[in-house]
Amino acid sequence: MLTTKKKLLFILNPIAGGGKSLFIEQRINDLIDKNIFDYSIEFTKHAGHAKKIAENAVAKYFDIVTAIGGDGTINEIAEPLLHTNTALAIIPRGSGNGLARHMDIPLNVYHAIQKINRGSISKIDVIKINNAISVNVSGIGFDGWVANEFAKSSKRGFLNYAKLTLNGYKKFPQCQIKLIADGEETETISFITAIANSSQFGNNAFVAPLANIQDGLMDISIIRKPPALQLPMIFYLLFKKQIEKVVT
Repeated sequence: MLTTKKKLLFILNPIAGGGKSLFIEQRINDLIDKNIFDYSIEFTKHAGHAKKIAENAVAKYFDIVTAIGGDGTINEIAEPLLHTNTALAIIPRGSGNGLARHMDIPLNVYHAIQKINRGSISKIDVIKINNAISVNVSGIGFDGWVANEFAKSSKRGFLNYAKLTLNGYKKFPQCQIKLIADGEETETISFITAIANSSQFGNNAFVAPLANIQDGLMDISIIRKPPALQLPMIFYLLFKKQIEKVVT
């Protein structure tokens, strides 16, 4: 009996993962299950291009679109797929890979493709902020500033992210915020205000350790600016899933 193959599109950010796009393309060709999928690969050429490719994939009734890149690429591709019959798959190739790590998607290309071949699909929550969506973690304050500066930088990787964080720490101020949640209003001082769908920024830095991407809720972590001498402790708590000890 003949079975209809699923239409699968890979969207590859060529600079993600240090620009190893040719390696990834070859791995896809070698490993994807051709008995299950009719697949194609498209490369992004500029910022915003991944979204356009994903929009076209939905219009052409693709069953699955695979984002190959980091959280920024994933978020860009996820938006056109929202409330459609096209599923999102991920091959993590970013600097932090926060959403992939939270969802236990292998960082190894071989194992990530094998997970796609197995074809398990589940629903996750998405946060809408103004007119955009967030599938992982968004920030208002220092965390948002660092993410924006990192996105503009030509240098990738954890070390560059850490450098931006340390360089910006001294000059970035705290701010007064007003939070209304569940009908209750709170005003406080904040240095980092993380709006979390999943549990971590990336690289296993857990800003919202209890976050669940399938509970219909978003977690908000508010952290005041720590003295410089406390920064090592803050980093330790982030990576040990204990940041709630300093969250307001």
